[in-house]
Amino acid sequence: MKFTSLVKSLVLLGTLLSFVSCGSKSGGMLKNVDVETELYDGEVFVSIDAELGIGNLIMPNVVIPIHQPDTGLEVGAVSMITATNGKNELGIDLNLSALTDYRANQATLPNGNILPLIGDNVAIVVPISSSADLYLSMVDGSVVVGVAVGISSFDKIGSKLGTTSLFPIFNQGGRVSAGGVYTSNQAGLNGFGFFTDISGNLETDMLNALVSIQMEQDGDSLKAKSIEPRSSRTHSKLNYELYKLHRKRTKLKLSK
Repeated sequence: MKFTSLVKSLVLLGTLLSFVSCGSKSGGMLKNVDVETELYDGEVFVSIDAELGIGNLIMPNVVIPIHQPDTGLEVGAVSMITATNGKNELGIDLNLSALTDYRANQATLPNGNILPLIGDNVAIVVPISSSADLYLSMVDGSVVVGVAVGISSFDKIGSKLGTTSLFPIFNQGGRVSAGGVYTSNQAGLNGFGFFTDISGNLETDMLNALVSIQMEQDGDSLKAKSIEPRSSRTHSKLNYELYKLHRKRTKLKLSK
């Protein structure tokens, strides 16, 4: 009995490690990313649906509205749900044109680590709640949309590991995305992030509609490289902490 239980535990651990590993073939924490764009009345709208590979973790089932920082006008929403079929899904619906006139600056993840795909390039950062930020970067012909959502369920992990991030690259049909976790020893700065390059879904007229003096700046090309903890030991500890949440079928809670 003890041997059988050990084998089962090792199999489960191996399963979890496979989807949090940085192998581009496995896709890391992402299983599928769908992007749709539309040009309507001179404005560009995008709808992004990502299926997450996070095992038995349960999403908080929330919809967070996106507002223009100065006017308060609602221009989109971020959703995180676990569907009835058990799939964990993250969605971003956004009027891109409503945000492109805001100033783009150097930005980081909430824990201070480098942004996936965007890297050191400038980005527009829009706070969408007390613990969630939306990112929009349009540099060197690449348009990247991303979100970082604070997850209080990860605070305990951050208290053990300190500041680190794990964002495996997911390449699907030429579209590059990254989904993963970021941690910090400061409560409230731990969470889940998702970033994707939507350039391939933008036709010329859409790109023209998005042209903004604030955003069109010289920068490096897309950072299509996985972000990993600096040491293999930290990487293994992060995997194991996520595995424990997976084993408990933890329902993730948003940071306040």
